Amino acid sequence: MPEVSVIVPVYNAEKTLHKCISSILSQTFKDFELILVIDGATDSSIDICSKFAQTDNRICIVEKENNGVSAARNSGLDNATGKYVTFVDSDDYVSSDFLAELVAPMKSGINFALCGYMQIDCNTSEEQSILPYEDNKLIYGNINTIIKLNSPPFISQPWNKIFRRDIIDKNKIRFPENISLGEDMIFNFRYLDQIIDEKYAIINKPLYNYYINNNYSLLKKYRPDLFETNVFLNEELDKFLSSWDIDNETRVYLRSSFYYRMENVLFNTFNAENSQSLAQKLKYNRSVIKSNEFKKYLSSFTGNLNLLFKLSYKLNTFFFIWLVRQLRGETKRK
Repeated sequence: MPEVSVIVPVYNAEKTLHKCISSILSQTFKDFELILVIDGATDSSIDICSKFAQTDNRICIVEKENNGVSAARNSGLDNATGKYVTFVDSDDYVSSDFLAELVAPMKSGINFALCGYMQIDCNTSEEQSILPYEDNKLIYGNINTIIKLNSPPFISQPWNKIFRRDIIDKNKIRFPENISLGEDMIFNFRYLDQIIDEKYAIINKPLYNYYINNNYSLLKKYRPDLFETNVFLNEELDKFLSSWDIDNETRVYLRSSFYYRMENVLFNTFNAENSQSLAQKLKYNRSVIKSNEFKKYLSSFTGNLNLLFKLSYKLNTFFFIWLVRQLRGETKRK
């Protein structure tokens, strides 16, 4: 049994896949299996994976129909045999000591560890080191320490972390496949919920290399179901915030993020991919503003709300916000 299972979901990643796989196979820590889940790719991704598999017997290829990244990661978990599990996205790559640094604290009895990352703009190649703290020391913290790392969102994604597979399997933890936004955070929270009273390791080194502004990013797409998705996400996260022993300031702060997801719903309506008329868009946003869910999340928001937004919400309309943005020449959110 390998010490670590590295799971990489692959969908039409021919431009970045070689660098991704090469970085994993170049790890100083050698005792791992690499599970490449081909998620219905239609480009040369499968050929690239097959060539690597011919030269390294640590590679396992899983082929499946395209059902999204959550289903792909779940397939990887179903096929994993390692004591620990970590995830890498096919358009990213990792430092050579990525696994060695993550595994080290786990061997001392820790059941969850995360590291910093290098944020790379795929258009300009500009790099920015994103670290939980300012120095490179290894820090051991609890749920309050981890939960406060949500800005930048260290707890939102699965790829700069390592988990114990037996905890995942025993508690049947999987990525929810009914949503395509926020599913990573739900997976992480479900895992942390099982080790809520334990200590976690925080490695202040940028061991993961994460590309942003990717043209294929799901964040740029119009989502007609974003309201339902964000309500589901908010309610799932609130279950944990209600039961966890975290300080009240952090709980209030995180609940404020529920409103921002609703605000994103309103702007998503005006995404360039939405072919509805202006009247239809405004009508839809009016229904969102009048919904019980929106009012609930707005009432728990503790941040500063722009006067224009306050007036618009009071009148149950998005028209004035839209009009001001048009007059200012602001582009539609994508």
